Amino acid sequence: AEVTKDDHKHEVVFEFQHAIAVLQLKLTMPVAATWKSLTLASEDDNKVFVTSATMDVATGVVTPVEISSKVTLLLNNVSTTATDKTLTLYLAVLPTTTGDLILTAKTSANKSFTSAITGKALVAGKAYRFTTSPVAIPTGNGYENGYAYVDLGLPSGLKWATMNVGASSVTDYGKYYAWGETKAYGEEDQTNARNYAYAGSYTKTYYDWNTYKWSDDDYGDYFSKYTGKNNITLDAEDDAATQNWGGAWRMPTHYERNELVKNCYWVWTSSYNGSGVAGYIVYAAKSSSDKGQVVYNGNTPSSDYSLSDSHIFLPAAGCHFRSWLSDAGTDGYYWFSTNSDNYGIYAWDMEFYSGSYIIYFRHRLYGQSVRAVCE
Repeated sequence: AEVTKDDHKHEVVFEFQHAIAVLQLKLTMPVAATWKSLTLASEDDNKVFVTSATMDVATGVVTPVEISSKVTLLLNNVSTTATDKTLTLYLAVLPTTTGDLILTAKTSANKSFTSAITGKALVAGKAYRFTTSPVAIPTGNGYENGYAYVDLGLPSGLKWATMNVGASSVTDYGKYYAWGETKAYGEEDQTNARNYAYAGSYTKTYYDWNTYKWSDDDYGDYFSKYTGKNNITLDAEDDAATQNWGGAWRMPTHYERNELVKNCYWVWTSSYNGSGVAGYIVYAAKSSSDKGQVVYNGNTPSSDYSLSDSHIFLPAAGCHFRSWLSDAGTDGYYWFSTNSDNYGIYAWDMEFYSGSYIIYFRHRLYGQSVRAVCE
């Protein structure tokens, strides 16, 4: 480089040592489309990507300013065709140990495709290649207040969210809520005096009657709200889906759960889309004979169904009881918005594992998953 000052030319020499790692992303896309973005996100929502930093040019030391759980590459006029569905993209990132990642590619029509990627330790000055074949995220017909939904062809027209409340991806377990509470494990709820009296903190880390917001004793015999009468539905102010996602989102009722069970085709998987996450794929049924069918572990599902079909995935996220998380990776527990007895102690949920599916009810105190719906 040359610098001119006072009509004299001075040669300035710059020497660079790479501070970044380069990712080559070689993707085989399932459709011909124009693509607008690609995002890499930590599967565990850990903040592993430095998205803003300063560098001391004398020493080369990089100091992070902003750290995020994801990094996005915006695309312009990048397309795949019917005969060439391969995308080769490059992304520069600061050194990090990523852990496992979720790759999400979006088309100009806002359809999303995803794939799980085994994480790597990314070293400055090195180049890495990720090769994968994303499949369609079940985004169905669109979005409500920024969250994707699927139309499963249910008689009511009800739309089901593609991921759990509190989740960052389809395979993320999301957050855990006691029935009628809107703050999850590890979150602070200053309206929960029961939790404060027991733990000396408004942060929920223990699930039992003595920390349950609507309990009036330590045994589940008396409640300050939602007492008596079977099938009382939560008020919007106590609905975890409504309070955390807003818009028209809410928790499904007991009857809407029955509609999902009776009208869809359920398939157990030990590894959804190669992610290693177990749970049930709930497909829009393609025939009357498929409605209400459940394919358990070890049985062969119909070849008529694939991940490109309309579906939702329900991860086996386990549940919180007292101070521990139980059954994560093997069992799923999902709340519905109605209670299930005349005393108020139980609420409806659905429970499943690889060899069984149960329509059941549980004590309201457990921390369980929530899947939202909208109309």
